[in-house]
Amino acid sequence: MTKKESEHTKSCGNLFKDIGFSDEDAEELMGRTKLLLEINKIANKKELPIKYLSAVLNIKTSEAVDIRKGRAHKLTNSVLKKHLTHLISNN
Repeated sequence: MTKKESEHTKSCGNLFKDIGFSDEDAEELMGRTKLLLEINKIANKKELPIKYLSAVLNIKTSEAVDIRKGRAHKLTNSVLKKHLTHLISNN
């Protein structure tokens, strides 16, 4: 194989499944990732600094930092859904 040639594996559409997570874990992680992306998209659109985001969502600043940095492993889907719903309803 030359430098210009490379092997590619077709993705199944879920990065977490592609790298070896079980179907159940992969779906949960993908769900969290999508929720985090949507929350951050709204926060970016509203130009919410971390301190204001924590006040709007009534959470600790450290949790707002986790959201803004995409630390999906620290947050549950239900918590993220609650935060997303709150941000959407306060549009």
